Amino acid sequence: MKQSSTSVVVMSDAERRERLRNRIYAVFPVVSVLLLILLWFLAAGAENSTFPSPVDIWNRFLLLMEKPIKQLNLFGHIWASLLRVFIALAFAWLLGISFGILIGWNKKANALLGPLFTAFRSVPPLAWVPLMTMWFGTGEFPKILIVFIGALMPVVVNTQAGISNVQNMYLNVGTIFHANKRQMLFEIAIPSALDAIFAGVRTSTSASWMVVLAAEMLGGSPALVSSSPAVWTPETMPCVCCPWCVSVWSARCWPSLPSS
Repeated sequence: MKQSSTSVVVMSDAERRERLRNRIYAVFPVVSVLLLILLWFLAAGAENSTFPSPVDIWNRFLLLMEKPIKQLNLFGHIWASLLRVFIALAFAWLLGISFGILIGWNKKANALLGPLFTAFRSVPPLAWVPLMTMWFGTGEFPKILIVFIGALMPVVVNTQAGISNVQNMYLNVGTIFHANKRQMLFEIAIPSALDAIFAGVRTSTSASWMVVLAAEMLGGSPALVSSSPAVWTPETMPCVCCPWCVSVWSARCWPSLPSS
């Protein structure tokens, strides 16, 4: 007859403490959300408070689904804002990474274009709003352009820092194996700078969401901001909560990106 043996895993005190600590850290985000909701109810239930409660916001959300604003429901306005962000981010990542690699790798290009970029970067993205309005009006192009400017800066800065700070040890190894300049850039420098590049991409995603809400205040087309009154009412809060939820989702997704 065969005897079945069961193995018992004995955990050390350090492993038990680490397991308990991980469980506590997993509970903390839930506690923070519950505290936020509790504060929300307290603020809405205060005497003479004009702050809408979560119930009012939910009812208004359902009403927005039934009675569209500007012939679009709330999801249509969300998609309009998302489309602006996606287009601006695509161009910002493409041009920002390319330009950051150029001024980070080529000293002559950095000496020629670096001061111009520094002067351009010192202007806050929101300061371009009145200029874009005067130059291009209130159409779709100025909104995308403002978001593009806001998302471009962190990509260029992080890419340039990552390329220019590649360790000389890696470059010396390439020199030993007789690598040409193209191989040194694409097979050594860029892979070594991926962490910094991805950090700039993630920062640009957050920056684009901050800028698009200001850009959409120009009005004139479907948008989360222009479709709601500029006061703290149940009409406004669904339009404020939706981009916040999308920003939290995008920030939680970026850590899963591969790094070098």
